[in-house]
Amino acid sequence: MAGLTYTSDIAFVGNYLPRNCGIATFTYDLAEAVAETSDEPVHVIAINDTERGYQYPARVTRTVQQDRRIDYVDAADYLNTTGAGVVSIQHEFGIFGGECGAHILILMRRLRRPPVVTCHTVPAEPLDAEADVLREIASLSSRLVVMNRGAIDLLESLYGVERGKIVCIPHGIHDVPFADPPDYRKRLGLRGRVLLTFGLLSRVKGIEYMIDAMPEIVRRHPDTTYVVLGRTHPVILRAEGESYRRSLQDRAKKLGVRGRVLFLDRFVHLRELLGFMAETDIFVAPFVKLDHTTSGTLAYALGAGNAVVATPFVDAKSLLSEGRGRLVPACDPAALAGEINALLSDVRSMRSMRQRAYLYTRPMVWSRIARRYQELFDEVQRASAAPRVAGGTVRANPHAV
Repeated sequence: MAGLTYTSDIAFVGNYLPRNCGIATFTYDLAEAVAETSDEPVHVIAINDTERGYQYPARVTRTVQQDRRIDYVDAADYLNTTGAGVVSIQHEFGIFGGECGAHILILMRRLRRPPVVTCHTVPAEPLDAEADVLREIASLSSRLVVMNRGAIDLLESLYGVERGKIVCIPHGIHDVPFADPPDYRKRLGLRGRVLLTFGLLSRVKGIEYMIDAMPEIVRRHPDTTYVVLGRTHPVILRAEGESYRRSLQDRAKKLGVRGRVLFLDRFVHLRELLGFMAETDIFVAPFVKLDHTTSGTLAYALGAGNAVVATPFVDAKSLLSEGRGRLVPACDPAALAGEINALLSDVRSMRSMRQRAYLYTRPMVWSRIARRYQELFDEVQRASAAPRVAGGTVRANPHAV
């Protein structure tokens, strides 16, 4: 029809800043990077975990209350009437309502736009309900995006997903210059060496084993401080309060390293986080759950040029190969102390490791990751028979808080 123009908006579904969680940060970073590289309108359907919601930016045009089934129906109907050419869903089992996040299937079954699902977790030993949900998500998706090759193998062998349906796009990182940590860490108010673990606090992070390693590290390098940066995960906080954090603090006190373990109970946003990483010698990821397929904190640390010591979870085995970091067995304080002390004693080797990691991660800067997603979205739209609708910009919706 003459006079009509057609658009291919990009809609993202997932948690979103200012909600404090890793998925919210990822969705925000990806949506903003795609918006900067695309001529097409970008908007977000944000998932709320509280009735009050959050003060979202204008890019959020609608919200979904995670436990309210009708919200998923309404969100699908809304997406079906917008100019969305593709819907990018950020999947993590814990962010959607229903058993193992099954409510997202309500939206996907009703959706008449091609969905591209980024899988932030691919369990190697799933619950039956997790496996059922992920298999149906795969069947309803145009493409599944994972962030490392190990997750491709899991989806194919364990969940029966055709390899041709899976695309590997690494976790994005922020483009920062390579630099050595300063002698005085102004943001932390510290002198000496700094070890860092950051992200939402939960027992799967294995921080207790790193604290157990600290007496030996401090014996060899007395000026070393271990910084634990991050709030307790909101799900853990609701279930058990701050018992895990308190147990870690008690452990440090009992081992005589209380003055060398610094707990910063805060969720920090990008600029401040990059500042903390610039003051870090070694990022430590002592995870105890080794089927962890994606770690944004690990990607950020490598991209910032930090040396890394980690347990061999799926993402770490991929990112830290070829001398880009050191792997240690899970739940092994002696191994942690040994690798960290070796690095702290050999500044030249540590700097070489940092340079290898930094150069390896340059293709992972958000601008380049956004282009890869955009190419995927374009491919999916071309292959899709989904109807386009007239109109351009998606307007703000009163559901957005």
